[in-house]
Amino acid sequence: MDTAAGFSARPRDTGRIVRMHPSSAHRYPSAPAPASAPPVSDSQGADLSDWDALEPDVLDAVTQAMALSAETRRIYPTILAQHYGPGALEYLDIYPARQPDAPVLVFLPGGFGGLPMCADDFAGVARGPFAHGITTVVVNYAHAPSAPLDEARRQVGAAIAWVYDNAEQFGADPARIVVAGHAVGAPLAVGAAVTDWEDEYGVPAGVITGVVAVSGRFQPHPSTGWAVPPVFDRRVDVPIIVAVGDREPDELQRQSGELVDRLTNGGTAVLLDLPGADQHGSFAGYCDAQSPLTLATVALISAGGRSLRVA
Repeated sequence: MDTAAGFSARPRDTGRIVRMHPSSAHRYPSAPAPASAPPVSDSQGADLSDWDALEPDVLDAVTQAMALSAETRRIYPTILAQHYGPGALEYLDIYPARQPDAPVLVFLPGGFGGLPMCADDFAGVARGPFAHGITTVVVNYAHAPSAPLDEARRQVGAAIAWVYDNAEQFGADPARIVVAGHAVGAPLAVGAAVTDWEDEYGVPAGVITGVVAVSGRFQPHPSTGWAVPPVFDRRVDVPIIVAVGDREPDELQRQSGELVDRLTNGGTAVLLDLPGADQHGSFAGYCDAQSPLTLATVALISAGGRSLRVA
């Protein structure tokens, strides 16, 4: 099924050719884990020594994610490598739902053990949302230390604006966009809740209707300096889910709880516990249609910008 016919990106696109793959949406096979570390391709400048330095559990999470991603790109409908800006890293991959006017989950991937990855490695996150009729867009952007926070924030904003401008072209609803971020993507997702969209990107102020921040570090970290933008001195009208695994470091759990406490003073935020998840695999909840992370995101989308509670 070639759904590329008729897709024509609006001005923010640089004209890169759309590539499509046929849909086998009714299949949800499990991807086998590779026996050894995957080859390093365009994972933002990583080299083999970076892989060798990974702890075994992190390497296992990487190989599982990359295997599932490759399988997802093979059997799910895709619109790949759409450029939202002129830079080589400024592209996104779209995993469209079968239904027309589908809501959109924009996913901002993080990395593994300090190793930045690319959007291609996170296709598996489209599986759970797809089962609920949600289109997923995985954004590629520059990670620290190759880029400062302001540059990553600019890229993410440009990507979200591109999705809004082009949503109808790939069968999605621009009025129902939720942004989720994992690890270093989490503070960027929260920052999207307080972005001046009209002034900075020329799109409506209510361009996003919800945020999911997964396994984020919300205070400055020595390796990146990245943290949540100053959201506490203004009202946050966008509902936010802050998700954290019960196997994550105590410090990350503390920061997640503190962020929720502070956000609820000026807006709406809820804490979502992810049983059995650590910071490397928490995003994988999106690979499962019935996981707490996927179901909470579905509820957030259904709320349409209103406050919500999660079990």
